[in-house]
Amino acid sequence: MLKSHLSRFQKNGLFVKLLSSFLLLTILLLSFNFLSLSFFKNNIQNEIIKQNSLNLKKTVDSYEGHLELIDNLLTGLQFNPVVELLTDREMNAANSELINQLTDQLNTLISNPYLYLDNVLIYFKESDSIIDKGGKSSVSQMFGNYYVTPDYDISFWEKQFQENYHLKLFPAAEFSEIKYDKKLAKGTLFPIFIKNNIDNRVSIIAMLDASDVFTNFHISSSDSFFIMNSKHDYLFASTSEPIGNRSSIDAAWPNQPSGYVKKDEHYYFYKTGPSTGFTYMNIIPNQKIADEVFRLQFVFILIFIATLVISIVISVVLSMKFNNPVQKIIHSIEDLRKDLKRKNSLLIHYGYMNKIKSIGSNFHEIQELISNTKPFYIILFELTFTRQFKISHTAEEHSKASNFIREFIYVNINEHFRDSVTFPVEKNQVVSLIFEEQLAAQMIGALQSFKQMFDRDKEYCFLTIAVNPEQKKSLELSESYEQCVQIVRQRKLNDETQIMTELSPAHFELLYTPAQEQELTVHLQAGNVANVVHLVGQLLDKMSKKEASAYQYNQFAEEVISKVLKTLILENVQVSSLLAANSPYQQIKDFTTIEDYKVFFEHFLAEAVQLIASKKSEKEPIIDYITDYLINHYGEDISLELIANKLNLSSGYLSIYFKEKKGVNFSTFLNDIRITKAKDMLRKSEYKIHEIASQVGYQNANSFIRMFKKCAGIPPSEFRRLHSEDMQ
Repeated sequence: MLKSHLSRFQKNGLFVKLLSSFLLLTILLLSFNFLSLSFFKNNIQNEIIKQNSLNLKKTVDSYEGHLELIDNLLTGLQFNPVVELLTDREMNAANSELINQLTDQLNTLISNPYLYLDNVLIYFKESDSIIDKGGKSSVSQMFGNYYVTPDYDISFWEKQFQENYHLKLFPAAEFSEIKYDKKLAKGTLFPIFIKNNIDNRVSIIAMLDASDVFTNFHISSSDSFFIMNSKHDYLFASTSEPIGNRSSIDAAWPNQPSGYVKKDEHYYFYKTGPSTGFTYMNIIPNQKIADEVFRLQFVFILIFIATLVISIVISVVLSMKFNNPVQKIIHSIEDLRKDLKRKNSLLIHYGYMNKIKSIGSNFHEIQELISNTKPFYIILFELTFTRQFKISHTAEEHSKASNFIREFIYVNINEHFRDSVTFPVEKNQVVSLIFEEQLAAQMIGALQSFKQMFDRDKEYCFLTIAVNPEQKKSLELSESYEQCVQIVRQRKLNDETQIMTELSPAHFELLYTPAQEQELTVHLQAGNVANVVHLVGQLLDKMSKKEASAYQYNQFAEEVISKVLKTLILENVQVSSLLAANSPYQQIKDFTTIEDYKVFFEHFLAEAVQLIASKKSEKEPIIDYITDYLINHYGEDISLELIANKLNLSSGYLSIYFKEKKGVNFSTFLNDIRITKAKDMLRKSEYKIHEIASQVGYQNANSFIRMFKKCAGIPPSEFRRLHSEDMQ
């Protein structure tokens, strides 16, 4: 039996050679380890100190580099065209589009997880306003409700405009938000104040998450880490109870840019940042380093013994079952390649998104990743969930469905067009750029599969697909995207997935005429529900005949809602009941048929008229008398003084009282009644213009025509002609 084993080893000469080689290497390595242990025994402590110094250097480099990056980004933001425009303008509704653009840009910046920004506040000194990721706020709201801390009050931020510096990082503080009388913690944040010393009307405050930065940048075996300025003031402390007291730290204050000192049984490793001048300090107990030295020595001995035993076992096992290690290396490289490809894809998407949104970037490496020479086709997908889906599913399910559909679009586009990039640009929008030489018909054919798929589930959601059938150059990316947005706005009012390829010119006026607007107001104030509903329905039918887009229906509905709410406010009516449960502006976004709009306006307008009627039911004897008198005597020569004499009141007091109760002055109210009667006569009678003028109280026909045009927007003759056409 022994002979058979010996003969087996002889037959497998490779095994003997491999085993001998492994054993020889094991002996050499063990000898080297033994010599290394003897040689480095006295140098282990120095190596640990050196390692701690290197760890601190990496930490400092990370902090300094990140602060320089924040400085570059936010300094560039100060010269953003939108910021410069808003600096010279009032912060009102007229500039809401600019404010929304700036808010979108801030959200894009803050959404980068590697910047560790909680928020960026653009502080406009002259308007006492701040624009951040949530929109526009006053300074008192921002620092009195959203970013509250006893360390930095409003007067502190106002004082910074008087200081002379470009950038200053203030000590990290605990910020909170006051919401519904409750204080919600926002975390530990570094306030960074950035100024433009040439034009100090606007400054930027960056709220840097101190905890996230510490977690990602700090490298040390100890958690005691501090940042101090040149005045020995703490900017950041990782522990509430620092190791070593303050006097010990001050005594250890460095005289050199970097190094370490030992004091009070602690090692103080320090390094001064070259850009900021801050001193970064790790505090490590001496006992900890001594323990590490002992532990390393002990580990070396254990490793020596374990290596001896394990090496012999492994040598035998590997020799008997030798496996090619190259395969494992290939697998590791493949995993690394996949990870790099995924991260590279994210950077490419970020670069294209910046280019589409026309956001400037200092990251030239990212710009180099995206194609700047190849022509492309652009496809814009806009996802809309139906009212039924929103009612029957939770917000979390809604989010999951959105993510699934975005992934579905990505997979299918990549399957049809290999040389393509697909990425989200808005919450409900996905853009695909195709760099292949494709015929428009082939692209439309590929997109038909999307329509067939989504039409099966149209009761839950649908897509609007805008595709430009012409290849575009790289410089036209932003313009092509905006064109696709305009094409999407031309989708028809239905619940089907639509593929749209052309931008048609607007072929009719979306909004109602001044005459119709005046008529709507009068009927609302008079409480004529049927007339108001009929007028709005008539306008909706007119839009249907002219094939208005879903976007135009939505715009029209928003205008009507705004007009109704404005009328209610002028009538001193509380509108909270109309807005409490579900905003009408939000409701109309889910409509897919003209019947949806008609049913909505029947309820909405009826409720509005009821509110006005309830308000008018409150007894106002003087106002009721004036209203009745004007309605019954509008054709006579009437003046404020005449009415005041009848009521035994002064005309000045009556004018103020009437304006307070009716929301309009006396002459405007009288002219509204007269012009409304005139419109009715123009529609229903054959009287001449001057005859109608006389019957409604205007002795001079020219005065009547001027007043009619002022109220209705068009002359009486044009009004009669338009309504004659409507009758036909």
